[in-house]
Amino acid sequence: MTETSGLAAEWAMAGERALSHNALLYKDTEEFLSVAVPFVRAGLEAGDAVAVYLTEASLETMREALGSDASSVQFADSANAYTHPVRTLSASVAFINALAPRRMRVVAGEILESNPRRSWPEWFRFEWFCNTAVKDARLTTLCCYNRSFLPPEAVEYARQTHPATLTGNERTENPGVTGTGSVSTAFGRQPLPSSPQTAASMHVDPADLHTVRNFIADQARRYGMAPGPLQDLLVAVTEVVTNAIRHGTSPITLRSWSGESDLFCEIVDSGDWRPDDFIGWMPPQSASEPGFGLWGVRMLCDIVEVRSAAEGTKVLLRHPL
Repeated sequence: MTETSGLAAEWAMAGERALSHNALLYKDTEEFLSVAVPFVRAGLEAGDAVAVYLTEASLETMREALGSDASSVQFADSANAYTHPVRTLSASVAFINALAPRRMRVVAGEILESNPRRSWPEWFRFEWFCNTAVKDARLTTLCCYNRSFLPPEAVEYARQTHPATLTGNERTENPGVTGTGSVSTAFGRQPLPSSPQTAASMHVDPADLHTVRNFIADQARRYGMAPGPLQDLLVAVTEVVTNAIRHGTSPITLRSWSGESDLFCEIVDSGDWRPDDFIGWMPPQSASEPGFGLWGVRMLCDIVEVRSAAEGTKVLLRHPL
């Protein structure tokens, strides 16, 4: 454990490593600034590129605390930067690669505050996968979570997805974070909810994808989905159904229903496909690379869940209306 007042030495040591992925669990603005401001200034002194992603109100607070140093920092609204986990990961990887070999320091905060609670598991998947996706990047991050605002399970997931955690004046190493273990159990293996009895359903004829598209289009229009999102959903459903036809086992069933402000589409076959927990999260190098199709589906839909068991494989897509 390290005293907060002595964290400058820790940040200097982090500069010697590839990725240093840290979670700050703070209780109020004073505690947040006591860690984030020295973190930013240490990066500027080291000649790093420094970026801060917070909500607009917190950005102003951070600018005031940094004073003249703020002019050397890139600021961005987290509500705009963190809108979709897979797209954010793709953009982050591209940004880091564009700046290489220069080292980066990033303060990222209030991501969960800016997103509906139903999407929190996707953002913790994002946090966990960053440990692999940018493991060789010259990057030090401070991912900030307000423990006064968040429920206990969210605070625990923050610990499980970061190799190191800062709480108050203590820094704690979190061994085993880079394995799938607890995160996989929390987000990758929980049973999906059953489709409601009111869900529209059809059996998929492998030779008739036209009927599949008509079925989804009818459901989307029934609930008022705009043409743009509808086109994205049609492409995503067609890709998943095609994958089920090629790699799954008949019968294949497609179901659709609405909930809250989303349209759900469920594709179920009798095959036993057991992909890696996070396949399709990283931008593939080419269209022939495994996971390219699922990556496209994840880019198009808000949330994509895949579960496989002895009785078959289920893919659940959630798209905003």
